[in-house]
Amino acid sequence: RASLRQIREQLLDIPGIANHPEAARWAANCQIRVGMHTGTVFAGIAGMRNPRFHLFGDTVNTASRMESNSRPGCITVSQAARAAIEREAPEEFKFQERGGVDIKGKGMMQLFFLVEL
Repeated sequence: RASLRQIREQLLDIPGIANHPEAARWAANCQIRVGMHTGTVFAGIAGMRNPRFHLFGDTVNTASRMESNSRPGCITVSQAARAAIEREAPEEFKFQERGGVDIKGKGMMQLFFLVEL
């Protein structure tokens, strides 16, 4: 539960970054979008000369496509992610229904925006 609270605080802070005095120069044109989905992933190190940690799998691809179809300054959450969040931290998060969105490779998905309490 503590990690969910920390993630929530950091995610809900994203839209306010543009108002931070030190970020004013670059953040004025910054339009961050976030896609949040839950499911199985595969993690590993890829690369010989310049190794990097990567996450792979359908869950990552789905979250990426949700982000691509999101609105600037918004955190888009899948129905599965919402259910997992509500199971772990009931009534700590508030969601606004976005409705059905056609996600490439997935079809119509019911999506939500994570909003501040």
